[in-house]
Amino acid sequence: MAMAKTVVSSIGSVVAASMVVRSVARDYLPPEFQDYLYFGFRGFITKLFRQLTVVIYEFDGIQENEIYKAATLYLGSRISTKTHRIKINKNTSEENVNIAMEIKDEVVDIFNGVKFKWSLVCKEQPTTKYHNSNNGGSTSRSEQRSLELTFHR
Repeated sequence: MAMAKTVVSSIGSVVAASMVVRSVARDYLPPEFQDYLYFGFRGFITKLFRQLTVVIYEFDGIQENEIYKAATLYLGSRISTKTHRIKINKNTSEENVNIAMEIKDEVVDIFNGVKFKWSLVCKEQPTTKYHNSNNGGSTSRSEQRSLELTFHR
């Protein structure tokens, strides 16, 4: 019984310390450094548990990635009651409402008994302007969005 109390006490101390560290990091570290730590820790955990992560970027240069678009449409239909946050929008040119994941949110999908975890990641980057020679317009982006699909190998 004394061993169980020691284990529970140790776990409680570790959890409390990690909550304090997380709170201080969110309040005082710049977002870029937070992302660096997050992705470093995520990479360590991924290697530890032998999982594979497939990254699907929204754009490849100026070209829209069709796989990204298809994945977001698929994920809009997979949002369940366990999802805490969703993004809903409707453009004036469209008839239907679009439902999508919110940034830094995750959706767990099970297909043929295999668990897949989808995450929407957004990284800030220097603003890049692209000129479209077809219509004379230009676009600019200051963030890079990607979907991460993680599953056990």
